[in-house]
Amino acid sequence: MDLDGKYVKVIKDLELKEDTPLINEAKLVYISGSSKLTINRRICESPNYGSYAEMSLNKVPLIKMDVPYCPTCSSILATGYGIENADCQELKEIRSVLNEDFVSLEYAIDALNPILTLIDSGLYVIADAVCFPTDGEGDFFWGIFNEPTEKVATAGVLVPDMDYAYMNGQPVFLYPTQSTDCFNPERVEYYKEIYKEGKIKPRALIYNFSGYLSAVIDGHHKAAAASIIGDPLNAIVIIAFSNYNWLNDRLLFSDIEIKKSDIPPEYLPNETEFKLKKSYDDFNINDGSIIKRNWENIYIYSAKQYPDVYEYAEFMAILEYAYENGNCELCELIKVLIKGDKQTEIKCINTYSERIKYKLKVYAARRLSFIKNDKDVEKAFIDYLVKCEDQNDAVKRIIDKYWD
Repeated sequence: MDLDGKYVKVIKDLELKEDTPLINEAKLVYISGSSKLTINRRICESPNYGSYAEMSLNKVPLIKMDVPYCPTCSSILATGYGIENADCQELKEIRSVLNEDFVSLEYAIDALNPILTLIDSGLYVIADAVCFPTDGEGDFFWGIFNEPTEKVATAGVLVPDMDYAYMNGQPVFLYPTQSTDCFNPERVEYYKEIYKEGKIKPRALIYNFSGYLSAVIDGHHKAAAASIIGDPLNAIVIIAFSNYNWLNDRLLFSDIEIKKSDIPPEYLPNETEFKLKKSYDDFNINDGSIIKRNWENIYIYSAKQYPDVYEYAEFMAILEYAYENGNCELCELIKVLIKGDKQTEIKCINTYSERIKYKLKVYAARRLSFIKNDKDVEKAFIDYLVKCEDQNDAVKRIIDKYWD
């Protein structure tokens, strides 16, 4: 602990469920912070929306939200005014740490203390994870609208084909906080070369604030580079306490559940910490101003290769089903496939035909269709066309467009 009382304490290492395949490692921490990087929430008088929320850094709004009463309904988001305008010295200090080769999550938490102690005091999960540089709706993450827009990735998802399983959010998709005025194509090229070299990848820093959607605190150019080459983005993720499950006495951090009995009593949140302040002010959110450019086709097109929020939720429901039924082969297939692997994708389109696995097959074909002038992909596609007799086959339709 330093002199002004700010500190980060690791409480425990977490065992992760099978259906959180994009999280490599996670630790529960308690942070005593200064609330400079904060989410302010207020109850509002609206027939449809239960609260207004604003993420800000040093009082500069980064994201503005209208949050509905219903947990399965999406929030309306508007951009803020650019994290670069927050004059945050701590953020500048930790950038060199994020650009280093990743050593360990423990090392990262210690090195990121300057920025972590800016957030609100309380329990958090800090994770080493990968995420997708898209908003969960097939759009490039930095190519959203400034004006208030419903974002489906802010809520959980019901999966009809899996007995209407309800899938809680996971920190998978991204929302920008930096102005496009800061975009530097040379910086994107720099990260592209690092990724192509196959070295341990530098991390972005993101904050999971609602459902499947996370704010990019640092790493916009890393995410852009990952998008162009079709990779997921490696990131250190801050996941705040989101809810309490009274049924099994567990605290929820996004989709991560932790038994209340496993947490020392002195770190448990009390009721007053999470009560919303009631306000009768007009909290209709206004347009932000960070998106000021039309993105090149390479960025718009690249976002289509990742799963959208419904597809990802369905994959996680299938993974949960496979795990519960002891289908280890299907579990491993999904976990590898979702992170992106060419050979697994080729195996997937040539092997599986059952209803559940067919959805994975279509996804694999779509991913492969973005890899042009590749002998392995072309051979796999030709072999598939030779064997396929169904003219309405979804994989065949994807392959038919590959050489256009």
